[in-house]
Order: sequence, then C-alpha cells, then structure tokens
Amino acid sequence: MPVSVQLQGWRSPLACSLVRVDEKSKQILLALPDNVQVAHKAESGESAVIGWPGHSVWHESRTSVSGKMKPGSKFFWLRLTSVPIHNERRRFVRAHQVRPISIHSGRDRVRATTMDVSEAALRVVMGQGDPIHSGDKVHMLFNTMQRHLGSIVSLAIDGHVYRTRELGEGSAGRKEVVIFFENLSPSQEDFIRGLVYDMDLQHKKPNTEEE
Repeated sequence: MPVSVQLQGWRSPLACSLVRVDEKSKQILLALPDNVQVAHKAESGESAVIGWPGHSVWHESRTSVSGKMKPGSKFFWLRLTSVPIHNERRRFVRAHQVRPISIHSGRDRVRATTMDVSEAALRVVMGQGDPIHSGDKVHMLFNTMQRHLGSIVSLAIDGHVYRTRELGEGSAGRKEVVIFFENLSPSQEDFIRGLVYDMDLQHKKPNTEEE
C-alpha cells in the first residue's frame, strides 16, 4: 500500500510503501521508492506526517521516527503520535501553485497565471479584458513538477469556466477565473490527485519550532 510521507528533513513528500504494521506498539514499517535516493536519512524522534487516499476520504496522521535509518537501507519505522484525521474529498483540498498557463477558447489564446489547483478545478488570474467568460469551454496547457522526481510534466486539459470575478485593490485591471476540469483520463485524475495531496502535505511539513 503506498503512502505519502513528509519528513521534517525532506524537501518534499515521498511515495513510500507500507511494509508492516505493529498494532500493539502503533508502529509502521515503510520503504523508500527504489528509484529515489535521499540525502537526509530519517533520524530517531524526527517528526513526520503521513497521508493515504481512500475512496472518498484523504487520511493523514502525525508520526515520529522510531529508529535511525541505517546506511544503505530503504526501510524505516514510524510511530503514530495522533489519531488519523479524515478529510472528505468533496471539500476539494486546494494546493497553492503559481505557474504560467495558456488557455484556449475558440480562436482566442490567453496567457494567465495559476494560483491554486484542486482535484476538480484551477483558479487562475488574467487581464480583465481577456476574452474568457463564465460558461466558456476552454483547453488549458501548463507545466507542473513531476511528483518526487523533480522533472517537468506538460498537461493538456479541457475544462469549462465556472465563474469570473474582477479583482480590486492592488490587482486592478485583473480578474480571477475558476475553471473546472472536464474529460480527464484516469492517468490525469491520478496525477492531479497525487499532485494536490502531496503539495497539501508539504504545506503541513513538521516544524521543529512547533514541537
């Protein structure tokens, strides 16, 4: 069973394999991915957050490392330090992501900036006069980071504009646009779901100052 692990000393979450569960001691044995090398080895007592998907719920728990990872080993133990938190997916966790995006509507092409992404939609900002309006069918092209490996992935996704809203104050002349995804392939659904929850987990990275 794969779980996402955000360790205090890691830059981003890693998709680890669940090897064993010891219910009596509330410990779990995990293995790093075969194709991943980490510079920081898990240290005993170090805080971590783990997350795993369900059919309609995203689960997460706070843990601590039970024992130092041995040199050359991909295995490490975590001890649960909190009861699982269950986040319903229908609330659509949003992950902050600022990246350029190209949006095509008919013959019009608009360059915008993404602000955040969920399993269901993107929120972007563009010029107030750009020809993108509520109800429009659009095609989106943007790049994002491959989970765990650090490589860039290009995505091409259809969608429809749910709403637009003129921005004020320091963003005069700009508008916010929410675009819901359409016709996602199973692989695109899996990729976006993993992207969103890994970024959300990274936001919850343990902080020694809070311990």
